[in-house]
Amino acid sequence: MNHLVQVRVNGKIYKAEVPSQKTLLEFLTEDLGLSGLSGGCGKGECGKCIVILNGRAVNACLTLVVEVDGEDIMTFEGR
Repeated sequence: MNHLVQVRVNGKIYKAEVPSQKTLLEFLTEDLGLSGLSGGCGKGECGKCIVILNGRAVNACLTLVVEVDGEDIMTFEGR
């Protein structure tokens, strides 16, 4: 099932229809083309996929896009 989400990434608002199981990492790299993130371990242990979500660090590989609808995300590209 797809969901319509809106997120602010590095100060820019994006609206997209995404599958319910799509991770934030997949969305940022595949859909938005951001290359500063990596999907190293897929378990949240390596730290290669960390983003700042509303001021706190989270693993994008363990976070679903639908969980961050309406939220503010900062990646390395946005620093």
